[in-house]
Amino acid sequence: TAIDATPFLKDHPGGADSILLVAGTDATEDFDAIHSQKAKDMLKDYYIGELAAEGGVEASTPEGSDTVSPRTRANSEFSDDRIAAVALNPKKKIDFPLIEKEYITHNVLRLRFGLPTEEHRLGLPVGKHIFVYAKVGDVKETVMRAYTPTSSDHDLGYFELVVKVYRADQHPQYPAGGKMSQHMDTLEIGDTLSVKGPVGHVEYVGKGKYILNGEEKHTDAINLIAGGTGITPCFQIIKAVLRDPEDTTKVALVYANNSPDDILLAAELEDMASDPRFSLWHTVSNADDGWKYDVGYVTPSMCQKRLLPASKTAIGCVCGPPAMIKFAAMPSLESMGFRDDQKIQF
Repeated sequence: TAIDATPFLKDHPGGADSILLVAGTDATEDFDAIHSQKAKDMLKDYYIGELAAEGGVEASTPEGSDTVSPRTRANSEFSDDRIAAVALNPKKKIDFPLIEKEYITHNVLRLRFGLPTEEHRLGLPVGKHIFVYAKVGDVKETVMRAYTPTSSDHDLGYFELVVKVYRADQHPQYPAGGKMSQHMDTLEIGDTLSVKGPVGHVEYVGKGKYILNGEEKHTDAINLIAGGTGITPCFQIIKAVLRDPEDTTKVALVYANNSPDDILLAAELEDMASDPRFSLWHTVSNADDGWKYDVGYVTPSMCQKRLLPASKTAIGCVCGPPAMIKFAAMPSLESMGFRDDQKIQF
């Protein structure tokens, strides 16, 4: 079946990149691994015909090619004097071996994967993410999930993922647990993880410059609202701003979790908050006496108090559970006066 998804590129929740990633190829496995029945039913609106049985040509990327766009390379404020090969290939899954595994807590993992050489960089622009693939269960079901590494392209030879493991029979609404996180929990040193990317419609280039849906823009204030594991793309942006002493962009984060023990990258965020360019605020559903931050859901009043005010160039970025984004984060940004084009979902 041939599908023309061009009319849907702007409306795709995952951005155009995740569609273009498989353009001209057999996208069946990627599509089935992540989409609901509702999404599958939508395909009929973009159906254009059936493929010939023979003679098809599969799009490919030349072996060893650098998949970072010329614009990204030219604009990047983070590049150093070292020229490092890129490990990612947007058209091909690459298997990376696990070289370190650490349990930060009973259900949070830090996984370090090796790149082809110690001189390789992953090749992931700040604000973008990767797709991770695995065959799980007895029937070897293909599972695909989006992850943002906590490492950056300054880290040569490896990349790191901080993963919260959702185990079976621990949440009544999700008795099977998380398929991908449980798979990662079973990985041993030397096992590999299949990865493809980069993917995403947002890229922070540096010194307030960012690219949204291919259009270059500028900001002096970045607001971030994150929930749970949605902290990882926010963490990348915070780290990128603070790494550059000449970047005067202000950043503010409201980070929601169930409890203080569920906060990912807690120590790193507290250290970052010592920089006056970054302000940090937590809110949790449950906390003991002595908790110095908020208890409760993200609210407009909380965001008005803890985030940077709306302006012509300020932006608000969100990442987390769909319900939090729909009923808390986006309404809060709207109440602060942010326009639709200033509200960005990773």
